[in-house]
Amino acid sequence: MIRTLLIIAAAAVVGYAFSLSLDFFEALYDFSRHHESWQLDEIFGTAVIMTVILLGVAIWRVVQLRQEMAAKDTAQREAQRLARHDVLTGLPNRRRLFEIFDNHVITARDAGRRLAVLIIDLDRFKPVNDLHGHQMGDEVLCVVADRLTRLAAGRGVVARFGGDEFAALLEYQEDTDELLRIVHKIVHELALPIRVRGLHLRIGASVGVALYPDDGEAADVLLRNADIAMYHVKAEDRGSFHFFKAGMDSALLERIELEQQMDEALVKREIVPYLQPVVDLKTGGIVGFEMLARWLHPQKGVLLPDRFIAMAEDSGKLTRMTLALLEQAMEAAASWPSSFTLSINLAPVQLVDPALPSQLLDVLARAGFAPHRLEVELTETALVERMDELKVVLAALRKAGIRVALDDFGTGYSGLYHLRELHLDTLKIDRSFIAGMLESEDRQAIVEAVLHLSQALGIDTTAEGIEDLALGEKLAELGCQLGQGFYYSEPLPLEAVDDLIGRHWPVRASA
Repeated sequence: MIRTLLIIAAAAVVGYAFSLSLDFFEALYDFSRHHESWQLDEIFGTAVIMTVILLGVAIWRVVQLRQEMAAKDTAQREAQRLARHDVLTGLPNRRRLFEIFDNHVITARDAGRRLAVLIIDLDRFKPVNDLHGHQMGDEVLCVVADRLTRLAAGRGVVARFGGDEFAALLEYQEDTDELLRIVHKIVHELALPIRVRGLHLRIGASVGVALYPDDGEAADVLLRNADIAMYHVKAEDRGSFHFFKAGMDSALLERIELEQQMDEALVKREIVPYLQPVVDLKTGGIVGFEMLARWLHPQKGVLLPDRFIAMAEDSGKLTRMTLALLEQAMEAAASWPSSFTLSINLAPVQLVDPALPSQLLDVLARAGFAPHRLEVELTETALVERMDELKVVLAALRKAGIRVALDDFGTGYSGLYHLRELHLDTLKIDRSFIAGMLESEDRQAIVEAVLHLSQALGIDTTAEGIEDLALGEKLAELGCQLGQGFYYSEPLPLEAVDDLIGRHWPVRASA
């Protein structure tokens, strides 16, 4: 088409130039008839020169026109490519994935293979942008894109849908574990550290999987179902994968609904702190409280943290929620004895935020609550994620006087190295070792070993999940200082805490 247009344009320009030459020659001839000094050979010479000039201009214009049309064609092709590909990673985008879906269905069918649709959502990507900037985040996304492309090579195609969400069309052999293995590899590979500018960043991913044609035959249906499966992973076990099952829609809709309501709930103080007492196992006296989150939902009743904490982290609202809960707890703490402590649970992503110490100290200063009365609890999961950054933040907390506790000790990845390096103040023995300790010699031996270790290191110990008096007395006999559990009290709303302090349990003398 372009070649034809160029030929027509060239012919037109040359014809126009020849026409001008004839007109010019005719004008010269008429001029010479009235001016005898002009000779015929001069007239022809001038006409030839003018014709050559005009033809040269015409050829130059044809070449220029060809270049302009070629540049326009290149620009159009590039625009079409950009419209179908992600600018940052070069991967196909959502539009392109829809365009090639049918071809992949046909290719898989002809090869006697099946087709799976995956939605891959990064778990801890937002803090990378917040803490290190969007340029660092872009580099991380490019590394993720490279890893996914390598894993999908020979099996299908990977696309980026925007933000931290990717998708994939993967062929696999039916009646084998091929698909399961590749999904496992995706989760494993994206959990490995990403080295960018000297930093080792851990993000991880949650993957939802839908199968063609079992879970749908159209691309939009399969992507929607894979998205639903991915949200189930986010809600239940991030850093894993889930295959779509019919009936998941209702859970997804509830999650979306709660996420949309969270901002308003924080403003209205519908998300509130509940407090569970921590007691001295020798005296039974209250020495402090652990703060736990509850959502007093107007329609759904009291929601426990497993319904909304992960969602708050994914949406970047977790620190805002934690500080709001701490401020509410501080209002209640104004009437406590000055020796009482308060412990709060923090997620790994919060514990690598350099702004955390100053944020906590601001809340404590406004409430007049001494920093040494606050204890932050980290889970063992945090010990394998960005250890260097974690050590910096914990050092800043200790320097400010805030205590540090390791929660659920014995259920994760901590070892003697972590106990030595992090200079912990408290170990909290997980309830799975405490429950049934009196009936199990093995469990009691584990608890005794933890207590001996903590005593040797000068670390306090708190036993979780104490359900009866005999268990509390045995733990005290073994040397455990503190305990908490339903035997002493379930988590209470703020308005019930003063009554508990004043009437039900003796209070240890103020320091």
